Amino acid sequence: MVDGRIKGQCNYCGKIYYADPRKNGTTSLNNHMDRCAKYPPNIEMMKAKRQKIFSFKTPTTELCTVECTQEELSMLCVEYIILDELPFSHVEGEGFRRFMGRALPYWRIPSRKTIAKDVLKLYLGEKEKLMDQLSRYRLSLTTDTWTSIQNINYMVLTAHFIDDNWVLHKRILNFCVIPSHKREAIAKLLEDCLLEWDIEKILTVTVDNASSNDVALKELSRRIGDWGVPNAVLHEGKNLQMRCVAHILNLIVNDGLSVMKIFIGAIRNAVRYVRSSPQRLDFFKECVERVKL
Repeated sequence: MVDGRIKGQCNYCGKIYYADPRKNGTTSLNNHMDRCAKYPPNIEMMKAKRQKIFSFKTPTTELCTVECTQEELSMLCVEYIILDELPFSHVEGEGFRRFMGRALPYWRIPSRKTIAKDVLKLYLGEKEKLMDQLSRYRLSLTTDTWTSIQNINYMVLTAHFIDDNWVLHKRILNFCVIPSHKREAIAKLLEDCLLEWDIEKILTVTVDNASSNDVALKELSRRIGDWGVPNAVLHEGKNLQMRCVAHILNLIVNDGLSVMKIFIGAIRNAVRYVRSSPQRLDFFKECVERVKL
């Protein structure tokens, strides 16, 4: 007995449970036995071949037979949580359990802890597949750093490659916190990301025109050269850095808009004045209809 509660342990999986301190009943044990993955009846039910049901293939109307196992349904639930960006505790909600209890009464709904473990397992499996795919191609990388409104520095690393069918692919490899925007921190974190993904063949790295990126890419090229991997970068890293065209165009446009700053400011003030009052906005719409704009 612990703190007035009766303590018990499952003989199959070793999980500790506690009885209700007011009633000291067996409800906790019964609930656990319904979910215990090592309880023999549960194992037999999960492995049992269930009768197939008829369904229509989407988006066609062809009739086919469908069979769903416990593992398949649990994995579909994990994908559902990820795709819809739902919290792990969603599977423990009363509405979700009532709905699934009627729609799939034979599926044992996992707990949020089980969902979290399955999400991590799925991530590691997909990461291993992606690493195997990336190892077959020479990659072009893009990276950028910025500071959030909470004054936290972030960096993202994206890989681009063309497969054997000449299809362009883009994969986000890392989104992480970076200590600062200094060249040493950028170069070190980029190298750590490349080593984590076991990337050894790099074509280019596209960055914006910040001066720290110029030095950071030179430092990264030196670090990659220390790996001792032949042809890790081409031409000894002389053409490793690529300047972001979108950032260059943004600088050009902003420089051009600065010449017309007074006129743009006047237009924005006029729009702000009209939209600040419902009556003004209605009158403005009447004027637009009157002159047929």
